[in-house]
Amino acid sequence: MAQGLGRVPFCWTRTPDIPTVYDPDWKPEPSSLPDEDPMFAAALRTEPSIFVEDVLTASADLLNAQFEQENFGHRSLIHGHICHNDQLWGVLQPCVFGQPRIWSVEDRATIVTIIDQITAWVMGYVQSHTQAKDLSQERGKSILGGVHYGHRQCVFYFPISLRLL
Repeated sequence: MAQGLGRVPFCWTRTPDIPTVYDPDWKPEPSSLPDEDPMFAAALRTEPSIFVEDVLTASADLLNAQFEQENFGHRSLIHGHICHNDQLWGVLQPCVFGQPRIWSVEDRATIVTIIDQITAWVMGYVQSHTQAKDLSQERGKSILGGVHYGHRQCVFYFPISLRLL
């Protein structure tokens, strides 16, 4: 897999005790990321969204608990895959810190609805922001970006992906 670029251009948290994931600059992403993060690998394959009730007890086939704790620190999350035409454009990632969470049928339906409603916006956002930067040398590589939102014990991390042809 070709090495891609990544960024997290926005971050908001309601309380200062929530970790922030913010990096507005395009930077190379590790080519090992799909090997280190099974959820990211599933997103790249445009598999259905993943609902994790407890990072500490989830199957190693589902996620890398050490990777999640070192990079995000959340205890529970949804890895909502924003895909269109077999292309990953982003991940909507609501997270809970400090305790597990059971994701209800309503939570799951809400995430599906939100992803359906924001996919076109995400695609437009990625396209407009990658055009603003000369990425011609990056053709054929994955482009990732993100938005990180948090309130109380919940954070929404929203990496955006684009493969330039």
